[in-house]
Amino acid sequence: MKKASLTRGRPRSFDREAALAQMTELFWRQGYDATSVADLTESIGVNTPSLYAAFGNKEKAYCEAVDYYRHNEGQRVWENVEAQTSARDAVATMLQTSAEEFTRSNKPRGCMVVLGALSMADSNAAIVKRMKGYRAEARAKLVAKIQSGIENGELPDTADAESIAGFYDSVQLGMAVRARDGASRQELKQTAELALRSWEMVTSHQG
Repeated sequence: MKKASLTRGRPRSFDREAALAQMTELFWRQGYDATSVADLTESIGVNTPSLYAAFGNKEKAYCEAVDYYRHNEGQRVWENVEAQTSARDAVATMLQTSAEEFTRSNKPRGCMVVLGALSMADSNAAIVKRMKGYRAEARAKLVAKIQSGIENGELPDTADAESIAGFYDSVQLGMAVRARDGASRQELKQTAELALRSWEMVTSHQG
């Protein structure tokens, strides 16, 4: 990973956006707890006072990095989902695009929002809560697509949008973990395909 071109000891005299992108990849790859302040300063080439002057503290830097990830790295999945007009296509797109995004060769594997806080210490409760909120937002988008499918007659009116979304959301979360463990893109696409074969059974379940 190429380091941002910065000068140590000169707060705010560097490309802040490049530094944020650098820290995002570091947090994404290592997680919050495993990334030290020393790791961050080494990554972006400044000293600790300069890091704090630019980003506040480690927690604030992490939260800003997650927002950067959501808007610059993780948005493709949900942009593609939003473009679909049927509930099934929305779910299929979410899973297939996730398989691609979680296994890019030039980026850390998996999803920062899914993996970032799973192993955090209890002392980081505020960050854990924030990350849970982001995951809930994503699940709500899926619920909305499925509910739309119920309302327009694509799915039976007895279908439970929350349960269906919960099932496929769980598949996606598992894919993120498997990607981090080294699963190939093809393996994740196979997982997505198997999950989609259950569509009729899952959507016919009464809530």
